[in-house]
Amino acid sequence: MESLKKERLRAQEAVAGSPISSMQRFLEERLGRRVTERGERWDEATAAQAESLREGVPWCWQELRAVETVLDEVAQEFDGEDPLVPAVRRTLDKTRQDLVALQPLLSFVDVEAELPEPDEERVAELRERLLRQDT
Repeated sequence: MESLKKERLRAQEAVAGSPISSMQRFLEERLGRRVTERGERWDEATAAQAESLREGVPWCWQELRAVETVLDEVAQEFDGEDPLVPAVRRTLDKTRQDLVALQPLLSFVDVEAELPEPDEERVAELRERLLRQDT
């Protein structure tokens, strides 16, 4: 955990010492204002990333859980056989592992993100999609 803090500080220093790029100028024009201090750029980038994680991680988890729920139902119809080909199963399992492993790391960027279960409406939507493909 300490090495992650050091990496974060090193990244802050790199951003603070970097020259303004043409991409930065473009972004400043899009924002309609100048970001003159390198520290401001770091703070804005960090805040944007934190917000993205705060919204994205729970959304991804809910989607994953909805897919897993529907796949479990399909597997039950096939006497417990996994309906996925091995490569897709590995991808789904890896995604689950990555999201679970990401959650404790979020505290380093002051992000609290729960891993909520999907609502029944989302699961029902996936079921309906699956049934439409069968017909």
